[in-house]
Formats: sequence, C-alpha cells, structure tokens
Amino acid sequence: MSAYGVKQITMMVLSTIIIISLAGEIKWAVGENPELSLIGNQNIWQPFAATIVTQNQSSLDILVVTNYTGMLWNRAYLPLQIGSPVNYTVVFDLDYISKSYVGNATLFAEIRDNISKEVLWNNRLNNTQGQSFNQSFTLPHAVLNKPVEFRFYVITNEPGEHGLSIRKALLSFSNLTQQTK
Repeated sequence: MSAYGVKQITMMVLSTIIIISLAGEIKWAVGENPELSLIGNQNIWQPFAATIVTQNQSSLDILVVTNYTGMLWNRAYLPLQIGSPVNYTVVFDLDYISKSYVGNATLFAEIRDNISKEVLWNNRLNNTQGQSFNQSFTLPHAVLNKPVEFRFYVITNEPGEHGLSIRKALLSFSNLTQQTK
C-alpha cells in the first residue's frame, strides 16, 4: 500500500472518530442525563497488593487475604476518563456489601489524577458486616475530562480476610442549567 493510501485510511479513521465524538456532544446538548456504570465486563478492574478481583456484569468483588503484619494498601483500580461538559454535575451512586471475616480493615473509595497522582476525591466506606449499603456522592469537577483512576481500598495493618462487593457503581450526569429553571 502506498503512503498516500495509508494517509487516506488514517484520515477516514480520524474523521469517523471526530463524528462519533461530535455525536456524543450533540447527545449531551439535547438535555439527556446519561449514566455510566463502572462495573460490568466493559470495565476491567485490576488488583494491587493482596487483592483478588472478580467481576461480572452485575458485581465487582474484592477479596483481601493477607498474613502481612504491617500496613498494606490493598485495592482494585480502574483507569478511565470521565468526559462531561462543564455545566454538568456528576453523582457517584454506590451500592456495596463489606465484611471482615478475620481482623480489621479500613475501606474507602478514591479518584486520583492518573498523571499527577493527586487525590481528586475520596470518601470512607462503611464496614457493613454483610449488609447492603447505598451511598451517593457529588463528585468535584476536578475529576472530569482528564485521565483518572478509580480505586476501592481495603487497607489492612494485620493479618486478615476481608471482602468488598460492589453491586452498583454508577456515575449520573445532570445539567445544572436545567435544574435551576
């Protein structure tokens, strides 16, 4: 294939990407309130430290089994970029179940800038002792339109076994200008 042919294919691919991007922006402009689920097979969560991650379409399960006696920042993480117009607010709706079978752990959710590693948002999660729990958080605009990393932590400082099961991790977008009318 000639250099001209490669250039033409590249231009067609770029044009398609731009058209798809514009279609997404037009969808925003017509006032829809889209949602983005962070669990399911479309997002692959990764483990760190003594974390075992399993996931399917309806849950993200985090298991930490450790014999380590010092502090260990076990986590599941997901790099992504949350695209949103600036006049939208983002609500993070979380349904989860947690349980410490052996030992104690501290649980929290966090979003970091994936380039600077700065913490943009975090919040402690409850140890629900096996009961389902729902929390909703309004996220700061600082998490939007840049590469970020979502993290669910199970921090241990002694041997133990702990589970965190996320049943819903949903980002909902609302237009602030529509809400004020």
